[in-house]
Amino acid sequence: GANIWKGVDFVGTGSTYFDGGDYVNVGNSTSLQPTGANDAVTWACWVKDPSNGKAILGIHSYAKGLMIYVSGGTAQVWVGSNNDTVGTTDIKDGNWHHIVGIWNGVSDSVKIYTDGVLEDTTTSITALGSGQDSESYSIGANGTNNKTIASIKNVAIWNRELTATEIQNVMYKQYA
Repeated sequence: GANIWKGVDFVGTGSTYFDGGDYVNVGNSTSLQPTGANDAVTWACWVKDPSNGKAILGIHSYAKGLMIYVSGGTAQVWVGSNNDTVGTTDIKDGNWHHIVGIWNGVSDSVKIYTDGVLEDTTTSITALGSGQDSESYSIGANGTNNKTIASIKNVAIWNRELTATEIQNVMYKQYA
């Protein structure tokens, strides 16, 4: 039969539910710490019904860190204390959504993808705060702050900017 695109389907089963009091400390591997103008990082995850005003994943606090945050029902990438990109898709609709945030110090840009679609790009971004390279990544929070209520799964972090094709390949990957 012919392949017919039916939109974004969530792949795999199982997730971790965060109740607003929990988070996962991923640690602070130096290979994943963006610290200067020659660094880049990509974060990706599936999320369902995240809290407004809370972080899905991130590093440390507003002034120093990087995070994927939810505000007004859409995903955003925050750098320092600025929401440098703002998505357009309502991710608080009770469905699973694939979120990708990218910070690239090389191209001086921040990007947000929702369900495989680039929704916003910002250049001339805020500089990262000093000292954030010693902070840990967190899932379900930003450091120990802004703990979310949400289901999250298939979190991934790369120490480079993924292309749109790579993002879609990750999004549609089948998990056992």
